[in-house]
Amino acid sequence: METEIKFAPIRTLNDFIFEGRFSPPAFDDAEKFSSRLTHNLMYYQTNYLAIITCFLLLVAVRDPVAILCGCIVLIGTITPLALSGWVSDFSYRTRRDHPVVCVIAVLLSTYLCLHLFGRLVTFVCGVFLPLLVVLVHACFRSRSVRNKVTVMAELAGLKRTPMGAFLDYLDGKV
Repeated sequence: METEIKFAPIRTLNDFIFEGRFSPPAFDDAEKFSSRLTHNLMYYQTNYLAIITCFLLLVAVRDPVAILCGCIVLIGTITPLALSGWVSDFSYRTRRDHPVVCVIAVLLSTYLCLHLFGRLVTFVCGVFLPLLVVLVHACFRSRSVRNKVTVMAELAGLKRTPMGAFLDYLDGKV
């Protein structure tokens, strides 16, 4: 029985931060840790989406050129590396037949990365800092009874949320 995907309601600030219990996760018990992380990601997904959106908007408004340049530099340096791994015969022949061109390309990309390093750091912080905040909250927030009941309803297939669909896509468990 496939139900349509609906966003979970945004949780109150009291539920999200103030009234909840925070405790260190059980890193030694992988199943318990995974359960806490997954349940919190599903229960607070709308709050997490709001946090990520606010962070990205703040960074983008503060320095939109840095975000754009950082994105271009990151894509421009990672794409050739990824492609060279997939097309290793081509990259080997290119390095062998045109070593000067390859050295110049490496030097130019290194210069570009160093020249735009501040903008690259702004982009990386703007993207990964909110993800880190979300993961830290999801790891340290203890689950409440409402959290457990809501997530069990999704696990039973009674309702479907975007985070549940995403986690299902990642590992097929949810």
